[in-house]
Amino acid sequence: MWTDLFSWAVTSVIGAVFVGVGFAVMSMNPPAFLMAKLSFTLAALIFFARVGWWLASMRDTAERVTLTAILFVIGGLCFVGLLWWVDSRKPQPVFGDSPALTGRRRARVAKEFASLCDYLNAVGFDIPPTIAPLQVSKSGHIGHVGNPGSPYGDSILLGIELIDDPAAIRQAYVNYIFYRLLDVGKYDLSEHINRWDAASVLATYFANSYSGRLIKSGDWDSALWDMRKSFGKELMDNAVLRIVKLFDKPGGDEKGEFNAFFRERLLNGFIPLAQGGGKLAQVDAILAAHHLFTPLAGRSDPKPDP
Repeated sequence: MWTDLFSWAVTSVIGAVFVGVGFAVMSMNPPAFLMAKLSFTLAALIFFARVGWWLASMRDTAERVTLTAILFVIGGLCFVGLLWWVDSRKPQPVFGDSPALTGRRRARVAKEFASLCDYLNAVGFDIPPTIAPLQVSKSGHIGHVGNPGSPYGDSILLGIELIDDPAAIRQAYVNYIFYRLLDVGKYDLSEHINRWDAASVLATYFANSYSGRLIKSGDWDSALWDMRKSFGKELMDNAVLRIVKLFDKPGGDEKGEFNAFFRERLLNGFIPLAQGGGKLAQVDAILAAHHLFTPLAGRSDPKPDP
């Protein structure tokens, strides 16, 4: 049985399936980077195990050593090449020419950026493939300079005293990511101020959720964090994902009062996940506790489908 199981015919098919899965998940939107690496790793393990078994059965020592070196070098190079290809498909940080961006700092920024992207990809976001260069500014703030027509005109700004702060690095990048996900730069600030403010609230939620603690705590930041504590990280992350995906579904005036505007989108995000109206009532109760919503008698709110 073991001979049949480890035959070239069986192991070749299984290995090819794992390689095919790896390439298939990389064509998804967003690509499943971790699953691709896992699939390629399993394919490599099957290949090396089968080759090792075959080489162990050879009687000629010189021939066995030579083939071992050749096959394992070739297989190892192919495996490393596939992992490199997966990593090369990930969005990569770009840096300005500031002397403050030393090699050590660039490595720290790249690490924080990669971890943040992995987290957002796992939630279901498609990270913009073009990432603006990071510039160090003399101010003590996080910001960005946007070009409405093209991401190639953008810059991410990080104050010189914040460049060594991992939380500030993540906040700078997550702000930019949500700025692009909601196409904020394409909208006039005076006509669509709520879209700009919503991008900031959403970005801060995911910066806090990634860190596992409330770092920035405005009114909406605290309210969303209380919902995360009540509903759990997975459900809340998925609800906020749906806020972004359904953002342009009618609801709320983009020039009107922000709390009402954002509440409509928050409820739209919860409706696909709600079982009955209980969670929606909890959402409103938390908003009311933070003075972001005042229940009115006879108010007609969206309801989940039966």
